Amino acid sequence: MYLLTGKKIQSNLAEDFLVRLGNHQIKREQSVKYLGVIVHEKLNCSSHLKQIETKLAFASSVIYKTRNISALNLLYYSFAYTHLSNCITAWGSATTSHLKPIYVKQNNILRNMTFSNYDAQVSPIYKRLNFLKAQDIYKLELAKLMHKFHDELLPSIYNGLFQRSSDLHNSNARYASNQNYFIPSVHGNIGKKLIS
Repeated sequence: MYLLTGKKIQSNLAEDFLVRLGNHQIKREQSVKYLGVIVHEKLNCSSHLKQIETKLAFASSVIYKTRNISALNLLYYSFAYTHLSNCITAWGSATTSHLKPIYVKQNNILRNMTFSNYDAQVSPIYKRLNFLKAQDIYKLELAKLMHKFHDELLPSIYNGLFQRSSDLHNSNARYASNQNYFIPSVHGNIGKKLIS
């Protein structure tokens, strides 16, 4: 199987594009699962988010059926948190409309864990259980990634990904002297989401 990727794949090119290995034609896919992440040909994360939503629904049902209070934390981290945190730096900056079902499922899981009503406020539950919301997990993982980048602990393929502000300007501006990184200007919401 193979995958053509890009934002603007022309349908006539995609239909005419054939890959052969010897006498066998290789099948074209619109999305593939690689290292637990579903990569779509248009490089959006909607297929992956649907998969996470399904996994969180399963976690919610398992937790709902469990009445062993001591096992609930273990079930949450086994069935929900692993899927929420896996490659979140890749999909966590998606639009709110794509992420809202994930937030709702996570909230339902926490309500089930605490045997709360379906309409109970979730912020106090997060605080009481000392759990992070999905958007906070994203911020934490992004901060860990930037820390590793800053301390040069990432593989060399990441070297050109970010640029320090002090490398761009010779002046001793406060922004550059605080070891901040340059944020390129972008046009449109997609570009803004990619660098946020």
